Amino acid sequence: MSLKHGVYVCPPKTARSHRTVPLPRMAVDAMKAHLRDFPTDGPEGWIFTAPQGGPVVYTHFMDGSWRPACAKAGIPKGTGPHAYWFNNQRLHTAIGDIPPHEHETNHYAQHQPQPAAGVSA
Repeated sequence: MSLKHGVYVCPPKTARSHRTVPLPRMAVDAMKAHLRDFPTDGPEGWIFTAPQGGPVVYTHFMDGSWRPACAKAGIPKGTGPHAYWFNNQRLHTAIGDIPPHEHETNHYAQHQPQPAAGVSA
């Protein structure tokens, strides 16, 4: 464990903590563009940095960016990034990255009752 920019950097606690996270092509393209515009300081560098450099510290992010953005967007006070992701982004990914109402409309359009053969409607 080492202290780097006021943040302790260490290996994950357990073997299960190592994860491979699949990303949609759009996210991969965005990450490539980000790394092209903001290259890291080698393999140990931070991918996303605070305005003054170094890692994004959770409390600074929440107070300086997340909460003001939520207030401006009308997202209820107390909604954290994980709750927003869990309730919105995760749901959208599970249904093909479309809004829930569009998914529901498509579903019902595909499942309209069909008249029985030989019966006129």
